[in-house]
Amino acid sequence: MLPAGWEIASLDELYDFSNGINADKSAFGSGVPFINVLEIITRETLDDSLIPGRVTLPAAAIKRYQVRHGDVLFNRTSETQDEVALSSVYLGDSKPVFGGFVFRAQAKTKRLLAEYAAYALRARYVREQVVARGQGGIRANVSQRDLNAVRLLLPSPNEQQSIAEALADASRHCSMLELAIVKKQAMKQGMMQQLFMSSADSVLRRPLGEVCGFLSGGTPDRSNGEYWSGDIPWISASTLKDIEVSHSDQVVTSRAVRAGSRMAPLNSTLLLVRGSALHSEIRASLVVAPVCFNQDVKALMPSSSLEPKFLTYSIHANAPLLLRLVTSAGNTAGVLDTKILRRFEIWIPDRDTQLNAISILDDFTAEIHALRLRLEKARDVKQGMMQELLTGRTRLAFQE
Repeated sequence: MLPAGWEIASLDELYDFSNGINADKSAFGSGVPFINVLEIITRETLDDSLIPGRVTLPAAAIKRYQVRHGDVLFNRTSETQDEVALSSVYLGDSKPVFGGFVFRAQAKTKRLLAEYAAYALRARYVREQVVARGQGGIRANVSQRDLNAVRLLLPSPNEQQSIAEALADASRHCSMLELAIVKKQAMKQGMMQQLFMSSADSVLRRPLGEVCGFLSGGTPDRSNGEYWSGDIPWISASTLKDIEVSHSDQVVTSRAVRAGSRMAPLNSTLLLVRGSALHSEIRASLVVAPVCFNQDVKALMPSSSLEPKFLTYSIHANAPLLLRLVTSAGNTAGVLDTKILRRFEIWIPDRDTQLNAISILDDFTAEIHALRLRLEKARDVKQGMMQELLTGRTRLAFQE
């Protein structure tokens, strides 16, 4: 039932859509701000500080592909169905341009406020319409025609303003927690640098190949359903996000382990050695429960001279040096060559020093984990607010 005073409008009634520009690779790196897919996927709103890309274009092209305050950007293609045609409203003033994998929507009516659109276009009922229209095998895509048909619930402009202000408060709370996590992670990285690098005695440095055993993983046959219906977590790049690993969203059977993967020894460190993530970060996690792992990951088994978690933290502390060793494969994947990795030296002090370092860094890890839980709850609250306010189930007081 439509809430009193609300109306339904298709995006075709509200916006004019247009495609972005496909510039030559040589044009990027300097020039005017350039909005691409990543910024749109990760942000409900964009300001000038959140647009890192730059591109050099002729004046006519800049004018044609310019993004104005209040315009909405949609990513028209995505690797996953759930992320196709996510929206972001531009609230800056630098007049950026937008890329070829992006749609720009410019308002042709004042019925929809830009601040309200930032949330309304990400409402669950809107996302369900968009995702249902996503097409493609390897990548999901939508067309302008698909977006034109999406229908939106519209309260009055004054009620839109009240809803937008309430949701903006929830967004600011989430942003504060995100910033707190970033700061705490920076403090932790600084502490790791101090513990593992600044005070490291070169005499106590040893190559990883001398103090660790190396094991390779594998991927069971994807076409065999019997392999992927078990209860053994299967670890890949996407799972190596925390300092410890014990579960995954993908699970296999013991038969699958024998056929194509490998169990990781408890207290070994799983290290990503191949994947696109390696271009920007080192991913390593301590194995604290039975898991198996794929061929893009190596299991490093510490010798008796190494506390297992000290090895994991040491890899993270050495991340800047390890990133310099990453090369590129024929595709977009980064590669950390095992031969080079075996020669990479880490600091191995006495056991008491190792345990002290672990204790200090575990405190930082626990604080970051607590902040992440608070952020998760804050995001859940915000999603609940969006579901109530953007469908009219809960109404806010507002002035007509």
